Parts: sequence; structure tokens; C-alpha cells
Amino acid sequence: MRQQGFIFLQLMIVLAVIFFAILIFSSFYDVNAGKSGGIRAKFIDNKLVFLDKRIHNTQGSWNSEYQLHDPITVKLVYNELKKRLARKEDVILIDIGANTGSFSLLPVVSRKIKVFAFEPNLAVADILRSNVQLNNIQENVVILPIGVSNKYSLLQLNVPDNNESGLATYGENVLRFDPKNKSTVTSLVNTLDNLTKVILKPGEQIDVIKIDTEGWEYYILQGARQTLLTHKPAILLEFNHINMKQAGVEPEQINTLLHGLNYKCETYGEDLFCTTTRGT
Repeated sequence: MRQQGFIFLQLMIVLAVIFFAILIFSSFYDVNAGKSGGIRAKFIDNKLVFLDKRIHNTQGSWNSEYQLHDPITVKLVYNELKKRLARKEDVILIDIGANTGSFSLLPVVSRKIKVFAFEPNLAVADILRSNVQLNNIQENVVILPIGVSNKYSLLQLNVPDNNESGLATYGENVLRFDPKNKSTVTSLVNTLDNLTKVILKPGEQIDVIKIDTEGWEYYILQGARQTLLTHKPAILLEFNHINMKQAGVEPEQINTLLHGLNYKCETYGEDLFCTTTRGT
């Protein structure tokens, strides 16, 4: 009974943390910013999306010309979700490092896709929220303005002062941009194992997890072991050696962890797409 009480207390703390993070995010940022006029841009499957004009100065998921950063991997994830939709009524995507939204806009293609989008940079998360609203997919996308790691803690997110928001990293050894020209954002982080206990409804199944966190992927996987064993989702993760070096991670650490969880991976540029041999 004492153990059950402790677990319940942990879940209540996680729930409270998420609630207050969203409350603070909504208080400090104008969620209607940019809604008065979006830019039309090409998405996958000949779909068009509307984008907040602030993307021009932020970039990340989209470049300054409002072009999708990596349509190949977005299409790859969509195809995996589509394949699973043949066996179930709806699917769930966990988007870690959502930035201003590319994967998180997949409900534009199919309203049977539900997304939980994690983006700890509040200024960028505000643009993501605007993009979700501009495309009228609020019922499909839940934005969580916190980070994901291997434990519950506070981390410093290093953010470049230029418009390359996609290079922001928790890694202390900044290599992808000039460390003299950066700002830091104090970021609340938690494990995916803890977070899924709160955000998922009973019976819900995670189908795909996408991780693009500029070197922090290994620590996120460490904190997601039980989630991966239980849900057996496909995983798309960035596998950039320079990014990993920023966070003190060796590529073999990720390979060993995924192999130990019975995942097999294929390389797509600087990304790995992994599926478990015990997948559903």
C-alpha cells in the first residue's frame, strides 16, 4: 500500500507540473499571434498548410521561404502511421522536439492522427500553437511546453541568437553555432515513462515516436524504456554525430540501447528509423 501511495503521488506531481507549464505558457505568450494571416505552404501528399509568418525569422521545421525542412522523413512517419491505421481507428504520434511544427501538422493530412508535441522553447512553442490553430487541428494536437530527458529535473536549453531555432540544445558543449551568441532558457524536463502515465488515456497506444533534440536523443531513450517495451512504437530519431558530441554521447550508446530493446534501424540521411522485432 505504501508503494502504491508513492506511485500515485509521483503521478500527481507529474500532472501538476504539466498543468502549470501549460498555464505559464498560455499566460506569457499570445496564442492568437499570427492567426490573422498565415502563409500558405506545400506539405506532403499535395496538401497545403497555413503557417505563422514568424517562421521567416525562426526557421527550424520550415526554412525562411516556408519550405518544409525534411519532407522525406515527414512522409516516412506518415506512411508508418497510415500503415497502422489499416489495423486501428486512430493513431498516436509523440513529437519530441516539435519546433514550429512539421510532424505535428500531420493531422492536416488525416484527422485520425493524434499528436503530443513537446517543445521546451516557449517562443518557438507559441509559433507551433499558432500553426496548429491556423490549420484548425487543435483537437488533434496537444502541445506540452516542456522537455523530455532521463529524469525529472531542470535543464538549461542553449538557444542560438540567430534564426536557427532548430539548433537549440541541452548539450553543454555547443558545436553547431557560436556559443558566444546564445541565450539560455531554463527548461523543465521529465521522462517519457512518467509523462505517458499522465497524457495517455486507458487503452491508448503510441504508434510512432519522433525525436529531434540536437544530441539529447540518448537520454530521452533512457527515460523511455518502459514506454518502448509496452507500446513498441516505431522511432524516428536524429543520429547526427556532431550533435551527439555536444551532449557527450557516443553513437554506439544509442545503437546498444536500441538493440537491447529489440529494435532494428535503417539510416535515412542523418536520421534512424527503427522498428522493433516484436512490434505490433
